[in-house]
Amino acid sequence: MRRLNATAQSCWVVLYRNERDGSVQISHKDIAQRMNVKRVTVTRAIKRLKEEGLIEIIQQGGWKQGITEYRLVSTPPIASDVPQVDSR
Repeated sequence: MRRLNATAQSCWVVLYRNERDGSVQISHKDIAQRMNVKRVTVTRAIKRLKEEGLIEIIQQGGWKQGITEYRLVSTPPIASDVPQVDSR
């Protein structure tokens, strides 16, 4: 598995925090707002997470189809070069 970039890791965290009963129902727009990035950036991050086998798309959303539903499959590897936050 290749190392995930910070954007893909942040996207996974947003999905993880919104997981309920084994799945996540959230739009790319909502993820983008929470990450403070553009929607296209979220689309790329979701694609990467799916390619790496970290998420599955249960139901694809879209125009007049509702929001997408995801299942988290695995925990992403954390890059060692990402600074750790001191909780003190």
